[in-house]
Amino acid sequence: KETKVDNDQKLKDLLGVAQVEQKRILQIINAILDNTSAEESIRENLERIDLGEELEMIAESVRLKVEERGGTMKLDLKVSESHISANRMHLQNALLNILDNALKYSPERPEILVAAQADLTHVEIRVSDKGIGISKEDKKRIFDKFFRVHTGNVHTVKGYGLGLSYTKTVIEQFDGSVNAEINPDGGTTFIIRIPLSLNES
Repeated sequence: KETKVDNDQKLKDLLGVAQVEQKRILQIINAILDNTSAEESIRENLERIDLGEELEMIAESVRLKVEERGGTMKLDLKVSESHISANRMHLQNALLNILDNALKYSPERPEILVAAQADLTHVEIRVSDKGIGISKEDKKRIFDKFFRVHTGNVHTVKGYGLGLSYTKTVIEQFDGSVNAEINPDGGTTFIIRIPLSLNES
């Protein structure tokens, strides 16, 4: 028959194993990201992508999660016939990370706006939320690997803080840029700029 001491020792052993496993998993994730951030990985298999169609599809994949929480997602896409050259899988992951971030940091009913417009050379995508926002100090580090915004009493935010670092790497490999702005009325806006693909092929 097992005693309380035996059980406590087993618990200690299990915690020790869990801590080792956590460190190992973080090392693996870090290695994967380092490999993924290599230019040859993200810049291979480039396609000419209709950005309006892609944004609609990505937004729809997140809309159900937003509506389940009583929130709204609005689209304002002025990018008809606007194409970019990108690796579709990495582009989708990068944009989903931005939307997922907006959803995670909206503690109550999420209100998310996805807007896009194009000029002669670039397309600009803006993802705005009315969530808990970020401080000026956090804004400086928001794209750092493993950095996570201080969430106060929001306990539903999970993850290792890898998404925005990866997103920045991906967008920059498409010769674009990504920045965050603090909204005056609360929340955050992420702004992505990517060069247009003017080649028809």
